[in-house]
Amino acid sequence: MMNTWVSIPARPSLAASDDAIEAAFSCARHHDVAIAVAIVDSAGQLICFKRMDTARPIAADLAMCKARTAAVFQRDTSELQIMAASGSPAFGVQHHDFASAGILPGGIPLRSDAGLHGAVGVSGADRERDIACARAACLSLLKKEQE
Repeated sequence: MMNTWVSIPARPSLAASDDAIEAAFSCARHHDVAIAVAIVDSAGQLICFKRMDTARPIAADLAMCKARTAAVFQRDTSELQIMAASGSPAFGVQHHDFASAGILPGGIPLRSDAGLHGAVGVSGADRERDIACARAACLSLLKKEQE
């Protein structure tokens, strides 16, 4: 009998996700902002989440939303924002019946040569600093994978 299991990339571990969130928090402290960070697997299911003490409450929902969206669409949410603009090919996707689609910058899929592992979502600061903190988390996760 042939093995029908499909090989998929490993999802980030809880320990690696926790370290990645700390990398994002370090980036946030460097930029003097307070953020929330969510890390999900490739299906958009939550692995780890933390919110800095002074981050606005809405940042929590937005971070999880951005992470899920980046994972299921397998795209950076800042790209999706451009693709979903009025007159663009994907206009209206943000209104699709997908639960909590977040077409705001700060969601980044986590990829390696093995494929999609998950995604990171950051919210609480402006566009550039959300993206910078999400990248810091992604770099931390990719570094852990290479160890």
